[in-house]
Amino acid sequence: DLSVSTRIQFDNVSDRLGLFARVRWIPRPGSDLFLVLTRNWHRKGGRLSPLNSEVATKLTYSIRF
Repeated sequence: DLSVSTRIQFDNVSDRLGLFARVRWIPRPGSDLFLVLTRNWHRKGGRLSPLNSEVATKLTYSIRF
């Protein structure tokens, strides 16, 4: 099972744009692999300037006996 979700949001008080994207792969029940991308930009003078970018991974694995 593979799923992709993306969220984009703009905060007009701080003039920041954010992107959150996640890929989730479930090779079998009880085991998950996540890949997450987060990016943020700040608006200055009508243009977007990058603030930060982060990539994270998470692996969960269940052992059943």
